[in-house]
Amino acid sequence: MSGISTAIIICNGQSALARACGVSQAAVVKWLDGAKMDVAHVSSIVKATNGAVKPEDLRPDVDWAVIRAS
Repeated sequence: MSGISTAIIICNGQSALARACGVSQAAVVKWLDGAKMDVAHVSSIVKATNGAVKPEDLRPDVDWAVIRAS
């Protein structure tokens, strides 16, 4: 299961996750279909899931260790 799928389940639906991120439900559907989300939304998802979904689950292509160290 992908990080975004897990976030949708934890937040009780696409609309609720969209509200937590300040985006449209259509944006969440695009993420679910594989579109890359802007990293600006990652922290909102981590917060909305109380840390159950990690940044690495959402954007594994980003070097989060470097970002955390800065």
